Amino acid sequence: MDILTIEELQKICANVERKHRGNEWRVNLTEFLDGVQAADEQERSTSEFHHRLWEKNPVSAVGQGTINVSKSTSDPVFRSWVAKRSLEPVPKDEVAKLKYLTSFADEMLARLAKSIRVKPHLKVFRVMAAFYPTDFTTIAYRGAAVRRLARMMMLILC
Repeated sequence: MDILTIEELQKICANVERKHRGNEWRVNLTEFLDGVQAADEQERSTSEFHHRLWEKNPVSAVGQGTINVSKSTSDPVFRSWVAKRSLEPVPKDEVAKLKYLTSFADEMLARLAKSIRVKPHLKVFRVMAAFYPTDFTTIAYRGAAVRRLARMMMLILC
């Protein structure tokens, strides 16, 4: 198994950042994440907050197209549920944390499915990364290479 060193990963990240997004993206992302973390339940329940969270989220680009989630995000019941759930304490144990975050994302997808046919996985990943920035990556590709990387990372954590 060929695992990169921290220094190699930092060099790769710096190179990607320099080529693709630079400082402006990092500043925008930091401001966005700080705003999400500072928001209380009342603010997290507003349509303005959800518009930023779902449509103006700088965690990653939305890809080739976008799935319209506005029926759900305009529903105060959905917004309130997301707000409440996002502020629940996350378990410290890594296995319990993974189950909790997976459950939240799966339930979010199920609730969104009530108003749309296509599952907005990328949008949900971006929302989860905004709520839990230390537990998610901005890598949004769901292919075999990322699954392999995730398996390798779990080996390191265990």
